Amino acid sequence: MKLMLKSFWESRLSMLVIGIIIGLAIASGVYSVRLNEGLSNTWGSDFLQNFSTEMMGAVVTFGLFGLVEARRRSSERERDLERQQADAESRAVQQRRERQVTAITRLKQALQNPIARQTIIEEMKQLDVLRNCQLDGVVLDNITMENGNFKGTSFTNGHIQHAILTGGNFQKANLENVDCCHTVFDKSDFRGAILTRARMLDVKMRQVKMRHAKLEKARRNNADCASVVMIECDLRGTNFSGANLWQATLQGSVAIGANLSRANLTEANMKRMNLRHTDISKSDLSKASLQNSKLNYAKLSGAKLWRANLADTELKEADLQGANLSEANLKEAYLRSTVLIGANLMRANLQQANLKGANLSGADLRGANLRDVQYIEQARFSRQTILPDAQYMGTDEQGQPTYDKYWSSDIDWDVYTRGQATPVSNEDTQEITQS
Repeated sequence: MKLMLKSFWESRLSMLVIGIIIGLAIASGVYSVRLNEGLSNTWGSDFLQNFSTEMMGAVVTFGLFGLVEARRRSSERERDLERQQADAESRAVQQRRERQVTAITRLKQALQNPIARQTIIEEMKQLDVLRNCQLDGVVLDNITMENGNFKGTSFTNGHIQHAILTGGNFQKANLENVDCCHTVFDKSDFRGAILTRARMLDVKMRQVKMRHAKLEKARRNNADCASVVMIECDLRGTNFSGANLWQATLQGSVAIGANLSRANLTEANMKRMNLRHTDISKSDLSKASLQNSKLNYAKLSGAKLWRANLADTELKEADLQGANLSEANLKEAYLRSTVLIGANLMRANLQQANLKGANLSGADLRGANLRDVQYIEQARFSRQTILPDAQYMGTDEQGQPTYDKYWSSDIDWDVYTRGQATPVSNEDTQEITQS
């Protein structure tokens, strides 16, 4: 405010306005005296009174005029400054684009020279021209860089094999159809990135953030993705066979038709995932959380689900043949027509689960909680199905364990569904974490 008033006071226009105001005030005072019967003994006091009144109004008017004029000048200066800044930014963007084009040209020319590629990439990092860059089809094999800023950069159809790019920023980057085999991306940020059909065999992406990333039909065989965060990602048709996803966060992701066979998903967060028609056979999902997930028609044969949480999970017509579900939580799970042939369900919680049409032939139900199970009478069993309160009796001639209670056609399921059966003691159960 002080600066605006000072600017106005120093202007020639302000001097002219002050002179006009004073002249008007004097003229007004004289005119007022003449109206009051001309000159009299009190004409001086009357003049001063009228003059002071007029000057008071003039001062207020002058002050308001000064504020308006000062604001106008200030706005003009601000607009000039904004234009200068915009021009400077435009020149900076143009210079940055020119440096990018020059560097990309050099990169393409250094196709067979890894040392030159490394030098050029380092120069681009120092010039901050790696972000929003067009590196489509460029070969970046064997480069090493930490904390590189590749935000918004396009690498489509490129090659980044055997590189080390730890801590990089790949937010909203486009790596569609890129070959990243054997590359290290540990602790990088891929949020919102596109990795559709990318080849990422044997990559290391430990502690990577990938929220809302698109990995449809990407190939990540034997990838090390321990503690990776892939919340609400598109994983349809992605190949994770043999991958390490220990303690990975896959919550809310869509992985329809994906291949997760032989993967390590121990302690993974897989809540609310869509895993329909997914192959998870022979994978380790011990202590994994799959609450409210959809696993209809999924392949889980031979999978290890020890102490996994499958509460409220849909497993319609899923294949769990030979799976280890010991101590798993299957409360209120939808197991209609699910294949559980030879499955280990020791001490599993099946309370209020829907077993309509489920095949439990040869399953081990020792210690399982069947309280309030639905449609158990419509499930399929065999004479090799071990009942919840069965006791270990020893081994047969082939060395196989035998028990005193197996399923029979005259079994009264109410004994188990109403919680009246005697639970199995620890002494009579074998080690359930095996198999």
